[in-house]
Amino acid sequence: MTKKDLPSMLGQAGDSEASEYTECESMLEIRERAFILEIIMQCNEKGKAASRELISSESKESDFVLSPQQIRRRLDILESEGFVVKGRGRAGTKITAAGMEYLYFLKSKCRVYS
Repeated sequence: MTKKDLPSMLGQAGDSEASEYTECESMLEIRERAFILEIIMQCNEKGKAASRELISSESKESDFVLSPQQIRRRLDILESEGFVVKGRGRAGTKITAAGMEYLYFLKSKCRVYS
């Protein structure tokens, strides 16, 4: 028996949307990623630059507080996965189309575990 013999709902590669994304280690990581992407998306829609400092200050009003250095590390990871593009200087961070899809995926996952 091989992996191809299994029904698709048992995790056959390439059959589900979830299989394209790297697995988050915890619910906290899922919520942090969703929060960061949501803030970036809101800033982009308003034409504002999404800076680490802005995201950090917004996090102070949420369930978890993230420092600018923590935001930087998470943005590096999101950029390496193709979900955001970091601009230099005052350009700020932009969410990509893949990042928008990933945000909706994360939000649906948050609802499932709530």
